[in-house]
Amino acid sequence: MMQVLLIPGLAFLAARIIANAVLSPMFKGLSRRYGSVAITAVFGLFGSLALLPVVGWMTWHDPTLLSGIPAALPWSILSSISFTGGLIAFMWALRRGDINLLVPLTSLSFIFLYLYEICAGLTHFSFGALGGMVLVILGVSMLNLSPGISPGQALNPLEIMRRPGASGALLYGFCLAACRVFDSTGVRLTEPLPYALVGDVFVTTLAFGVLALRGRLAQSSMIIRESPLLGVGASLIGITGYVLLLICFGYFRPSQIEPTSQISVMLAVLIGTIWFREPLYLRIPASLLVCVGAVLVILN
Repeated sequence: MMQVLLIPGLAFLAARIIANAVLSPMFKGLSRRYGSVAITAVFGLFGSLALLPVVGWMTWHDPTLLSGIPAALPWSILSSISFTGGLIAFMWALRRGDINLLVPLTSLSFIFLYLYEICAGLTHFSFGALGGMVLVILGVSMLNLSPGISPGQALNPLEIMRRPGASGALLYGFCLAACRVFDSTGVRLTEPLPYALVGDVFVTTLAFGVLALRGRLAQSSMIIRESPLLGVGASLIGITGYVLLLICFGYFRPSQIEPTSQISVMLAVLIGTIWFREPLYLRIPASLLVCVGAVLVILN
């Protein structure tokens, strides 16, 4: 498996890890003051605005650049719907829970991907990967350990669902797994940047459509006025991470990309703990177990 880990692909993965690590704490900062749908709308809007001139310039030099978009469109739409719903759920979760608990939970997305690839015949079962998943489950159990929680409760992985925001983080992880499946198929039919732009436009349209139906369009302008650094910054970092992901599909399978991307969990936990002064308990070693388990899956 390691022979496919080419140096350029690893460089793109490393950049994506950094982007992911910074993004979650920025989302947490926004979610404390603004609604989930409004954050998602602004996130999509500035990502689209950033990509539009780049894709326009590329298309001007090569008019065939967009020729694959019609074939990729169904996959982009499915990915956008999954991502929009998942991101709204994650923003909801961050408003209610600690980032150093919720971010490790989203890393379970790679388990969904691994199981999908086994069922689809894209990879084979291995005991090394199974050991990695056991470590992830153990790490998730350790996230429960805190004063007032008995060891029996803490070691029950299902107990994590009682934590504030846990259901939203798990839903986000499942939606991410679905996005990776859709995107890995769609991006093979066209170029990464046009595909990213189309997907981001759909996310923006969906989020602003929900805001319009609820009569809350003004919430998006509040973010831009009051927190431009967080709002626009998160959007630009997010779209950069998404483009890097699409490029990485040229080097790795989805179940290989997602585990290594989740190494950013440790960085996000540390940033969240320092920035928001959240209680740590055993969440750093728990997050480390999640990361080690993820690496075992990719190595097998």
